[in-house]
Amino acid sequence: MKRTAAKAAYDWCVPLLAFLIPKKMIIGNYYLYISILIIYALNVTKTQMKYFSGSCSKKNNIIWRVIILSKAKKLITGIVAMSLLLSVPISAGAAAIESNESQSNYSVTSQTITGIKTPEEYIAYLKQLQVESSSVQSLHITASESSDVNDFLSQYVSLPEDKQQQFVDYLNDPEFIKTVFSAMNGELGSQSFYNGNLVVTSSVNEITPAYSTNGISIMAVGDTKDHGLYHEAVSTLFGIDFIKTHVEVSYRTTEVKTNSSQITKILNSKGTLVQNYYPGAHITKEEHNVVVASDKTTAKFTVDWSWNFIWDKLGLTVGVKRQWIEVNKAGTGYGSIYNL
Repeated sequence: MKRTAAKAAYDWCVPLLAFLIPKKMIIGNYYLYISILIIYALNVTKTQMKYFSGSCSKKNNIIWRVIILSKAKKLITGIVAMSLLLSVPISAGAAAIESNESQSNYSVTSQTITGIKTPEEYIAYLKQLQVESSSVQSLHITASESSDVNDFLSQYVSLPEDKQQQFVDYLNDPEFIKTVFSAMNGELGSQSFYNGNLVVTSSVNEITPAYSTNGISIMAVGDTKDHGLYHEAVSTLFGIDFIKTHVEVSYRTTEVKTNSSQITKILNSKGTLVQNYYPGAHITKEEHNVVVASDKTTAKFTVDWSWNFIWDKLGLTVGVKRQWIEVNKAGTGYGSIYNL
């Protein structure tokens, strides 16, 4: 019975250490916390010694005093050891707690998706793209799929200062990201959002310069003609194109009999990320094989674009878009883009 009581006196501080003091108090009021535990341990020890002094013989009283003091010594030693452990990562622990709290209290105005808050930071980002696009392959723009970053930068800095800041604010708005992704969807034409600030366009165009032909206006049997078309999907903010993708196919038709031609060869097909000036947006592609119809009058090419936003606060992955173009033996075509 007496041994059990002594053990309880020793063990009581352990649950206090784990549960009774909030984590933030452990970090912020470290020395006060340790002092309270030591005082508590000494009080428990004193109480138990009084109890055993009144209920034990003198010999047993001495024995139990030794036991209790030994237990108290172990307890205080344990507290001191824990204090040393706690003292090492205090700043890191506090930072982690504050980080968790900031995540739970996230707002667009206090945090950024892109890591860019000002026009100056965005301009620095664009200048870095200039370096990358002119040297090695970049996450956003590759050497073979580069557009004129200088032109985009020139257009951006020509905006009024308030529009430059609003441009950056849009890029940091999760709802804006979702709108851009969902709006690049559907039939040919244009749609506008955010009072006309954001415009998305879907169109089919002929490749310029056009592929060479044999120059014959009225084709004879056996004559060939080369064609090239692409479907373009564009997102424009304040009149500046900032995301643009192409899906193109070039092909050859042959006059197989009088006034009748067929698609006889696919010369080239590719999906191109022409522009991506959205910091943190990683857009990748998966190209599918060109499918030529059994009667060789049409051919269809499809590319899937995966939109992933690298942002540790949301871990945002938007989705996949399918962009396609279908061409025919007459040298015309149709295309679209939609969400999978």
